[in-house]
Amino acid sequence: FSGEIPIIKLNTGNRVRDSHLKKNKGFFNTQRFPNIQFKSNSVSVDPNNSNQLLVNGTLTIKDISQSIIVPIKVQNHPSKNNQLLINGTLDINRHKFNIKKHRRTILPTANVIIDIVAKPV
Repeated sequence: FSGEIPIIKLNTGNRVRDSHLKKNKGFFNTQRFPNIQFKSNSVSVDPNNSNQLLVNGTLTIKDISQSIIVPIKVQNHPSKNNQLLINGTLDINRHKFNIKKHRRTILPTANVIIDIVAKPV
């Protein structure tokens, strides 16, 4: 499977920071790179946790692609019949995607939270 995330949907909880991150050429530069792309290569059961899947794929930010593994859990949605809830988290090193350092100290990694509601086909 594959998907795109419009960077315009970035939400750090601070509107001023979000605007700066989206528009600044040193950060996401949404005029030139409006989306983050992910394409999976394989899915396997986590050998250390049978309730978790490992999605191996390629993440592309600002035309820079990196292989990543995304640990996810898939379960029936607790309040929506016939839908699945997909959750996961991963850390992304922003330096690998040419996202610069700001004047203020920010960590080189960003924690990404994935929450998807899906209907099986």
